Amino acid sequence: MSATLEKKASLKKDTGSNLRIEKTPGASLKKKPVKPQAKLGLDKSTLTLGKKDRLRALRIGLGWDPLYPPKLGLLASLMGKPKEPLGLDLDASLLVFDEHKLHIDTVWMRKMRGMDGTIRHSGDNIDGEGEGDNERILINLEKLPSEAVHLVVTVSSFNGQQFSAIKNARLRILDLVSKEVLHKVGLKGTGDHTGMVMAVISRGADGWNVRNVGQPIQGRSIIEIAEAAQAALYASRQSLSK
Repeated sequence: MSATLEKKASLKKDTGSNLRIEKTPGASLKKKPVKPQAKLGLDKSTLTLGKKDRLRALRIGLGWDPLYPPKLGLLASLMGKPKEPLGLDLDASLLVFDEHKLHIDTVWMRKMRGMDGTIRHSGDNIDGEGEGDNERILINLEKLPSEAVHLVVTVSSFNGQQFSAIKNARLRILDLVSKEVLHKVGLKGTGDHTGMVMAVISRGADGWNVRNVGQPIQGRSIIEIAEAAQAALYASRQSLSK
């Protein structure tokens, strides 16, 4: 078993699938804060997907390229220095909140179905190999239980590589029926963070909307960044009300 798989196996033993977070966002958050990275080019605009669009299903896709180590010189090769570090393992996760912004479910690599099966994760990709989206989350909006009001999209670097090491990664949100790309963000990093709250998808009177967040955070899995994601949801909704 590879080092990555061993780590994920231990994570599963430690956490199970019943992730729950504090009702008060950030009450016990002790993660090191990081400054927002302006170079990521994320604005705070909101894309409204009104009822007239008849949006029935969404696909969240995360894709990235494998991270290859720099070529070793002849001397380093002769000295037997390691040729390959741990691979770049990005994880897409989705936290579900009710109208009061209380956490009710999580869909991620260790819990691939949520909200009565209306949200499904494609499974874990540990190295970025393969074309297109390496990890996908599918959301059936028509059958999504009414208590699910806010969906928070996150990306984290499981092996702890900082986003500054990412050479080519992207997250996109598509209309699963028409295949139209509704939201797309490049993740070529510029900072020392290991996680990112990407977007908030919210249910409203006029339909669904997608709000860019782009909040850098520290944490290698959803277990470590869940509280920061909830805090970002509160901050996002407060900025909308201003």
